[in-house]
Amino acid sequence: EEPAQTEETTDSEEPEPGPDAQEVVESDPSPEAESVDETLASDDIVEELPGIDRSSPSNLPDLRNYGPGNARVTGLVRTDRLRDTDLEPHVDSLLRVVPDYRIALEGIDLDPVEELDSIFMASANPNRLHETFLAVRHSFETDALQALLDERFDERMEWEIDDDRPLRRLVPPSVTYRDPRRLLLAHPGLALVGKPAWFEELIGPVDEESDLGRELAGADGAPSAFTLLDGLSRIEEVAEEEEMLVLFSAYGFRLRDIPMVGDIPPFEAARLAIRNAENPELTIDLRLRDEATARQLHRDCPQLRSQLIMVLRFMGLADVVRPLECTLDGPYVIIEGTYAGEDVQRLLERAEPMIEAIEPRSLRGLPEPPQPEEDVDEEDAEAADDEEAAESGSPAEPQGAQPDESSLQPRGIQLPHQLLDSASDTSDPSDESEQSDVPAE
Repeated sequence: EEPAQTEETTDSEEPEPGPDAQEVVESDPSPEAESVDETLASDDIVEELPGIDRSSPSNLPDLRNYGPGNARVTGLVRTDRLRDTDLEPHVDSLLRVVPDYRIALEGIDLDPVEELDSIFMASANPNRLHETFLAVRHSFETDALQALLDERFDERMEWEIDDDRPLRRLVPPSVTYRDPRRLLLAHPGLALVGKPAWFEELIGPVDEESDLGRELAGADGAPSAFTLLDGLSRIEEVAEEEEMLVLFSAYGFRLRDIPMVGDIPPFEAARLAIRNAENPELTIDLRLRDEATARQLHRDCPQLRSQLIMVLRFMGLADVVRPLECTLDGPYVIIEGTYAGEDVQRLLERAEPMIEAIEPRSLRGLPEPPQPEEDVDEEDAEAADDEEAAESGSPAEPQGAQPDESSLQPRGIQLPHQLLDSASDTSDPSDESEQSDVPAE
């Protein structure tokens, strides 16, 4: 199911610090995380990952200090903990239709759950696809990963070496599709997708005036050698809590009105966690602007749940909402629910075809991946048959058959009638910065 669309608010404030965070006790690396831990740098890394705020009632971590470009939305998925679970095939299918996966990895022989260990995303504006930053932890050798990534497009792109780090464009410059982001193989076991300016922010010294910079400086005020890249190289440690699968946080947004559902007041911040692949447990800490607003939302929770169930029932997704219960804690409303594993699988099975049917406007013009050789051989044989038929004077198609309109359409070019629903988009396709504002949908 796609997340609810959001709109920016200009008058929301940063959440005030809450109660002291609970002490986090480090545990031994779990067996499923061994492939991640093998690539961690050693002695020069600080013992605990700094800059992680856990001040919400449920002690959920906030990762925005590690998102470049003033990130207001962050998410972390521990794909390594989904392996060999009943959820694995469903998560695999969902990841393959995510726009960023389609841009960088579609058609590549890579299993996103089996071969990627964790995926961290951050964005200052989640409604703009090209504002998304990605940090992916993996276990590939650098050369092997470069060769694999080069299979995405027919046109090969040159890898530059930037301070011993391989770097290249995300999409070829010759195609009509534009994306200003780059691929950076930052460390062994860490690949990044983002804009060049973001990479400079990650590799350089931490801003001394930022929250993280002040924390790193300590009592003596001396600058630290720690960089954001050091933290991203071990970002999965933030989800080291047993059975933690997904973390998400957002600031400065409000939910758009949902048809047939009562008003949902603007929230200052939201943090979400999903645990336990066998029987998933959902926790959301929703911070409202004041305690009075939180009390009102808490009172409205039963009615809102009933209305959401009515809306989602027609899509077969009402079980998403049924288990949820609300509790009140100062300016927070805490939403919790536990789902039976078979119910989650059934929900994902229903959601998959809906999501797969979506064709985001932001991906128009994106080239398809190269065809497998056997498919190319079949097309060559068909072309030879057509040529032979033309030479003999026989029609290549049955009498009265009309040519498929798509066969007249060059790859990446749209016919006039296909542009009608995007006539308001006047961005120049040759301008990367303009196309970066295409909604992600």
